[in-house]
This record gives sequence, structure tokens and C-alpha cells, in this order.
Amino acid sequence: MIGVEAARALQLDAELGGDELIFTDGVPMVSPARGVASPMHAAPPSPRPRTTIETVDLRGKSPVALASEQLNSLRAIADLDDFFAALGDLVLYRSEGSGPATVLPGAGPVNPKLLVVAGRFQPDDFELGAPLSGKCGEILGSLFSEASLQLNLCWRTALYKSSGSLGHAMLPREKAIFREIFKVEVALVRPERILVLGAPALDVLFGQKLEPAQAQEMEFAGIPLSMVWHPLQIAADPAKREETLAQLKALEKKIHGK
Repeated sequence: MIGVEAARALQLDAELGGDELIFTDGVPMVSPARGVASPMHAAPPSPRPRTTIETVDLRGKSPVALASEQLNSLRAIADLDDFFAALGDLVLYRSEGSGPATVLPGAGPVNPKLLVVAGRFQPDDFELGAPLSGKCGEILGSLFSEASLQLNLCWRTALYKSSGSLGHAMLPREKAIFREIFKVEVALVRPERILVLGAPALDVLFGQKLEPAQAQEMEFAGIPLSMVWHPLQIAADPAKREETLAQLKALEKKIHGK
């Protein structure tokens, strides 16, 4: 019979192992590297070294249990800079090693009319060092301009802020932690409305899959919420662009009371 310590090690390895953070539908939460295509019949890649118990200081707890403790500390933070600095030590961001994770903070004015949240940032956001500054930001910024909105006047953020992968498909209990972390950010930013980009992000926020139509005029943490397609989906489908533009124009009227 397998011993208790061996069973615990296997459980932790299962929680930490894997290759990428993915959602079962919608836009992938991790984008492939630019210019890298996967041949149809390529040889399988060499296995990546798995995170072990020794590479992350779990203090005798599972990653989720430790992250829950860290969440309680995050709730006590009253400063945005301190909040984002503390996220670098979140154990769910540190599955690739024991050092602090690379976390891209949200950005924009505090107490904005609108907070825009994606499921996660794209690689070009990290390269440019600003949220929604790459291709997704360009697509969204163009649509905002056509709808008489200004993206730079919105708080821009993501639910998963690390440049690294979580290491496996996000578990419901992990979604709950990231949802609660976002609540802390919302409380510090104090937006009047929230705009969600894509169904995967919506899934994290509500812990269940919702149709886009269901999401309109729901509330998150007591704040009115709307949803549009993720910019990468919009870029791939002209019909989604027209639908999103109409939704943004309707949102602009709600924001400015027209």
C-alpha cells in the first residue's frame, strides 16, 4: 500500500503538473508563441521538467490551501501597488519555480466609468509592459473609438496576471480564488461598470458557463456587468465585430446616460 507521504507527493504533483492553462471553450487562456506552428504529424515534444514539492514552498499544504491563506492577506491590502506586489508571491502563480512570478498589474484611472477585464493577458502585453497594449488592445481600441469610448480612460486588467502557465486546466476551486482576488481589485479600483472580454473570463467570474446574452446586465460584486467577444475572436469573425460594435455603442449610452 502506498504511504501517506508518497500519496501526498503524487497529489501535489498532479495539481502542479501540466503544460498550459486552457479553458474548454472560447479563446485559449494561453496563446502559442508567435510564428510557431504545430506540424500535423510532428514528433511529440520532449517532456518538460515537472514542478516538484521542493520547487515551491508549500509549507506542508496543497497549493490551493496555501493560496486560500494568501487570499485572506490580499483582502487586507488597501493600496493598489501593494496589492499587485503581493500577487507576485501567490503560490498559484509560482508553479514554475520558487521565485516571485512575473505579474502584469492592471492599469488605468481609479474610480473609472468602466473596468475592462480579460481572462488573461497575451504575450505581447508582457513584452510592452502594459495591459491590453498589444494586438488585443489595438482591436479593442479601434472598436471603442468607433463607439465614442476611450480605452485609455478605462481600468484594464485580467483575471490571470502571470506570464507563466498555471500548469493545468483551471480547477473550480482555483477559479474561485482568482474570482475572489478580482473582487479585491474591483474594491480598490471602484469602477462604475465592468466589461468582460470573452466567455472563459465570464466562466471564472461566475463559476459556471453562461450564454453571452445571459451576462448582459448581470452584476459582479454589486457592479453592473456586460460582456463582449474576446478581441481575438472578433479579429477572426467580421460578424462578431459588428455585433460587438453595436454592444459597445449601447454601453456608451448607458455610461453617459444618453
